[in-house]
Amino acid sequence: MRRALSWGVCLTLLSAISAAAQVTPGGPAGTPTGAGMTRRASTLIGSTVSVKGGTALGKVVDIAIGEEGTVDYLIVRSEGRLMAVPWGAVSYTAGATTVTVVTPIQRERLKDVTFEESTWPDFYTEKWRKSAGTVWGEKTLRRPPLKRKPGTPPPGSP
Repeated sequence: MRRALSWGVCLTLLSAISAAAQVTPGGPAGTPTGAGMTRRASTLIGSTVSVKGGTALGKVVDIAIGEEGTVDYLIVRSEGRLMAVPWGAVSYTAGATTVTVVTPIQRERLKDVTFEESTWPDFYTEKWRKSAGTVWGEKTLRRPPLKRKPGTPPPGSP
C-alpha cells in the first residue's frame, strides 16, 4: 500500500511540475526545449533559489503539492531554516539549476514565511495565507484557502 501511494505521489508530482513549470527557449546545450520537454522533480530539487538580480536565498529541498496536484510552494533551506516560496512568485526554466524569485520582496519580512523542519505550518490556514500574501503578494498564491471545520487536521496529517 505504501509503495503504491509513493508511486501515486511521484506521478502526481511529475504531472504538477509538467503543468506548472514555465519552459523558455535556450536551455543548456543539447537540452531539448519547448512543449515536449520533460520536467522532472529531481532537476528542481537542489536548485538554487535567487532573487531577481542575483542574491541567493537558498536551495530547494522539497515541494509542497496542493490537493489538486499542483505545485503550491517550493520549500527552500535558508540559513538553517525552511522557507515556503509560492510557485507563483518564481520563474523556472526546465532543466535550469536556478529558480528565480520574480516578485519584489522585503528581505526582513522573510522570517514570516520560515519554519523549522520539525514544525511545518498548515499552508492553507487564513493566518498562513495572510503572512505569505504580505511577504510574496496575494497574486503569487495559487488558490483560495481550503474551507475546513475548526479542529480538522490538514490533509496528509496522521
